[in-house]
Amino acid sequence: MAATPQVHEHVASLAVERGIPVFVEKPPVVYTKQLETIASVAEKKGVITCVGHNLRHSDAATQFQNAIASSAFGRPVAMEMRYFASKPRGTRWGLTSPLRSFLLSHANHAIDLMIYHMGNIRQIVAARAWPDVDGGVAIAVQFIFESGAVGNLLASSYASRFTVAASVLSDAGYVATMNGLHEVVVQGPNELGKGWSDTWHPRTLETGHRFAGYQTELERFFMGVANGTPDRVRPSFRDEVEIYHAIDLIEASIQSEPSADAGRVLP
Repeated sequence: MAATPQVHEHVASLAVERGIPVFVEKPPVVYTKQLETIASVAEKKGVITCVGHNLRHSDAATQFQNAIASSAFGRPVAMEMRYFASKPRGTRWGLTSPLRSFLLSHANHAIDLMIYHMGNIRQIVAARAWPDVDGGVAIAVQFIFESGAVGNLLASSYASRFTVAASVLSDAGYVATMNGLHEVVVQGPNELGKGWSDTWHPRTLETGHRFAGYQTELERFFMGVANGTPDRVRPSFRDEVEIYHAIDLIEASIQSEPSADAGRVLP
């Protein structure tokens, strides 16, 4: 499915009730409770589900994750991510909140990548830039992951074009950096105590749907259905619930903060 989240929620509910596997583009629903309900039915009936987060299936994200998961890299202790988009401006899908529209349409990709690379989130503190201009959104989010690692996310819809970058630091002195979808750099110490770096670039003609993850995510979904291996299909609706919980926490944290024009002055 690739429609509005309201259509996604309705059709996914009908499908899982009938035992039909579901692949849906993000966002699958508008609200967390809707997603939790569908995920529970899918689990009860053993239905394979998947949400389309293509970036985690891109060639660059795969290289990035392989570097982080290697035994030599050590334990990740911090992640920094920038996710700049040129939209949406204002609201989408009949929602009244530009913030939730942005979180559901774009920032959820960034949150998914951070969970994919660092694990589930334990605590969130967020702030939003004020005042918003032309319905745009700019947010800064601090994460504490269940592993104890920390993370920072800067996301906005004010950019002229889409850009994404991420870095992960380990307790062994390694740093992995993903610059867009065209470069992954790993830096760290060697046995002589000196620094070294290794860089990945896609081959010259590597572009298109597989390179960006669209083809890979669909192939894994169909293979998971054909082989009866739901563990190979990610993120499932249950996985997506974690992203929605993060979105809710970001909203709650921002709504609890006074705006920048409230006159707070540091001593």
